[in-house]
Parts: sequence; structure tokens; C-alpha cells
Amino acid sequence: MRHIDREIASVLNRLLERAELSQNAFADLAGVSQSYISQICSGKRMPTIDMLRRFSERLGVPVKVFFETEEEGRTALTAEEERFLALYRTLDPGLRRAVYRLTEQLGEEKTSAGCQQHGA
Repeated sequence: MRHIDREIASVLNRLLERAELSQNAFADLAGVSQSYISQICSGKRMPTIDMLRRFSERLGVPVKVFFETEEEGRTALTAEEERFLALYRTLDPGLRRAVYRLTEQLGEEKTSAGCQQHGA
């Protein structure tokens, strides 16, 4: 397996996890077979640049994230996240704290619910 294959596999796996998409669900979304996505995610197959463009459109990220280092990739935001951040920056400090607390609380509830679903 070539280095670039591993990098793209790592990025795609991370993006799918962040989007909470299974390989099968993403394959349907991207209009390809689950086997094709599985081969890419395992680094056994290299997608074309056109396919990477399709993937980036479906995932709402710029195509460049597939070519960034892992550390750079962690900072890439989706268009929706960028809009949220821009709106957040317009809030006064009191509202920012309230939004932060609410987001933190919702994240804790989601984590708690996830643990309950998995039998913890």
C-alpha cells in the first residue's frame, strides 16, 4: 500500500466517522458500491480526483482535505461548521457562554445516550 493510499483512507474514515455515516450509507450517498468504499477505506484502492470531488461534495468539505496532513485535516471545517462559527463570533460574550454551555450539555446528553444504547 502506498503512502497516499493510506492517507486518503485515513481521511475518508475520519470524515465518515465525523459525519456518523457507515460505509454502506456513504456508498449510497455517493452513488458507488459499498465494496468500492471499503477498498478505499482500507487503502486497497485509490479513487480518481473526480471521485474525490464527489466525495467532498457529499461530505460538505473541500477536496483539499484529502491531501492535507492529519494535523491539518483536524482543523478543516465543513461549510455548515464555518457558518455556525461565523454566527457564533457575532454574539456578545454572555450569549457565547450560553451557546457554549448548551452545546456542551447536548454533547453530554448524546454521549450518555450512546453509552446506554451500547449497553454501558
